[in-house]
Amino acid sequence: RRERGNEFFTSGEYEKANNFYESAFDLLLCEEGEGSREHRRIVGDERALLLTNRATVCYKRAKYNETIAFCSQALAIRTNMIKAKFRRAQANLELGHYEEAERDSRSILEMEPENQ
Repeated sequence: RRERGNEFFTSGEYEKANNFYESAFDLLLCEEGEGSREHRRIVGDERALLLTNRATVCYKRAKYNETIAFCSQALAIRTNMIKAKFRRAQANLELGHYEEAERDSRSILEMEPENQ
Protein backbone atom coordinates (compact mmCIF):
# COMPACT_ATOMS: atom_id res chain seq x y z
CA ARG A 1 0.00 0.00 0.00
CA ARG A 2 2.85 2.38 0.76
CA GLU A 3 4.25 1.85 -2.73
CA ARG A 4 0.86 2.66 -4.26
CA GLY A 5 0.71 5.79 -2.12
CA ASN A 6 4.16 6.73 -3.40
CA GLU A 7 2.91 6.43 -6.98
CA PHE A 8 0.04 8.82 -6.28
CA PHE A 9 2.38 11.20 -4.46
CA THR A 10 4.78 11.28 -7.41
CA SER A 11 1.91 12.12 -9.76
CA GLY A 12 0.77 14.94 -7.46
CA GLU A 13 -2.38 13.17 -6.25
CA TYR A 14 -1.71 13.95 -2.60
CA GLU A 15 -5.11 13.09 -1.17
CA LYS A 16 -5.05 9.62 -2.75
CA ALA A 17 -1.48 9.13 -1.55
CA ASN A 18 -2.47 10.09 1.96
CA ASN A 19 -5.38 7.64 1.88
CA PHE A 20 -3.03 4.77 0.99
CA TYR A 21 -0.51 5.78 3.65
CA GLU A 22 -3.26 5.99 6.26
CA SER A 23 -4.69 2.61 5.25
CA ALA A 24 -1.27 0.96 5.40
CA PHE A 25 -0.61 2.51 8.81
CA ASP A 26 -3.95 1.23 10.13
CA LEU A 27 -3.13 -2.29 8.92
CA LEU A 28 0.18 -2.17 10.76
CA LEU A 29 -1.55 -1.18 13.99
CA CYS A 30 -3.05 -4.67 13.99
CA GLU A 31 0.47 -6.12 14.07
CA GLU A 32 1.74 -3.88 16.85
CA GLY A 33 3.31 -6.01 19.58
CA GLU A 34 2.95 -9.20 17.54
CA GLY A 35 5.69 -11.59 16.46
CA SER A 36 9.41 -11.66 17.08
CA ARG A 37 11.55 -8.75 18.18
CA GLU A 38 12.80 -8.35 14.60
CA HIS A 39 9.24 -8.32 13.25
CA ARG A 40 8.24 -5.65 15.77
CA ARG A 41 11.27 -3.57 14.73
CA ILE A 42 10.32 -3.83 11.07
CA VAL A 43 6.70 -2.88 11.83
CA GLY A 44 7.89 0.12 13.86
CA ASP A 45 10.18 1.24 11.05
CA GLU A 46 7.36 0.98 8.53
CA ARG A 47 4.93 2.86 10.78
CA ALA A 48 7.44 5.68 11.26
CA LEU A 49 8.04 5.83 7.51
CA LEU A 50 4.31 6.00 6.77
CA LEU A 51 3.86 8.82 9.28
CA THR A 52 6.72 10.69 7.63
CA ASN A 53 5.12 10.17 4.23
CA ARG A 54 1.85 11.56 5.57
CA ALA A 55 3.78 14.54 6.94
CA THR A 56 5.24 15.15 3.49
CA VAL A 57 1.75 15.12 1.96
CA CYS A 58 0.63 17.67 4.56
CA TYR A 59 3.68 19.82 3.85
CA LYS A 60 2.93 19.82 0.12
CA ARG A 61 -0.62 20.96 0.96
CA ALA A 62 0.68 23.74 3.27
CA LYS A 63 -0.77 22.03 6.35
CA TYR A 64 2.25 22.80 8.49
CA ASN A 65 0.79 22.05 11.93
CA GLU A 66 -0.28 18.61 10.71
CA THR A 67 3.17 18.14 9.18
CA ILE A 68 4.75 18.80 12.57
CA ALA A 69 2.31 16.45 14.32
CA PHE A 70 2.98 13.53 11.96
CA CYS A 71 6.75 14.08 12.13
CA SER A 72 6.61 14.15 15.92
CA GLN A 73 4.64 10.88 15.94
CA ALA A 74 7.22 9.29 13.62
CA LEU A 75 10.06 10.53 15.83
CA ALA A 76 8.33 9.08 18.90
CA ILE A 77 8.67 5.68 17.20
CA ARG A 78 12.14 6.18 15.69
CA THR A 79 14.07 9.09 17.19
CA ASN A 80 16.78 9.04 14.53
CA MET A 81 14.64 9.62 11.42
CA ILE A 82 16.44 12.41 9.60
CA LYS A 83 13.67 12.79 7.01
CA ALA A 84 11.10 13.44 9.77
CA LYS A 85 13.37 15.94 11.52
CA PHE A 86 14.06 17.72 8.24
CA ARG A 87 10.38 17.93 7.28
CA ARG A 88 9.46 19.14 10.77
CA ALA A 89 12.16 21.81 10.56
CA GLN A 90 10.78 22.95 7.20
CA ALA A 91 7.24 23.18 8.58
CA ASN A 92 8.43 25.09 11.64
CA LEU A 93 10.24 27.54 9.37
CA GLU A 94 7.04 28.09 7.40
CA LEU A 95 5.22 28.85 10.65
CA GLY A 96 7.96 31.17 11.90
CA HIS A 97 8.98 28.79 14.70
CA TYR A 98 12.67 29.44 14.19
CA GLU A 99 13.98 27.97 17.45
CA GLU A 100 12.23 24.66 16.83
CA ALA A 101 13.47 24.59 13.23
CA GLU A 102 17.01 25.31 14.38
CA ARG A 103 16.84 22.58 17.03
CA ASP A 104 15.88 19.94 14.44
CA SER A 105 18.46 21.25 11.98
CA ARG A 106 21.23 21.06 14.58
CA SER A 107 20.12 17.56 15.51
CA ILE A 108 20.37 16.49 11.87
CA LEU A 109 23.88 17.93 11.60
CA GLU A 110 24.92 16.09 14.76
CA MET A 111 23.62 12.84 13.30
CA GLU A 112 25.16 13.45 9.86
CA PRO A 113 27.91 16.08 10.08
CA GLU A 114 28.77 15.61 6.39
CA ASN A 115 25.20 16.61 5.46
CA GLN A 116 25.85 20.36 5.45
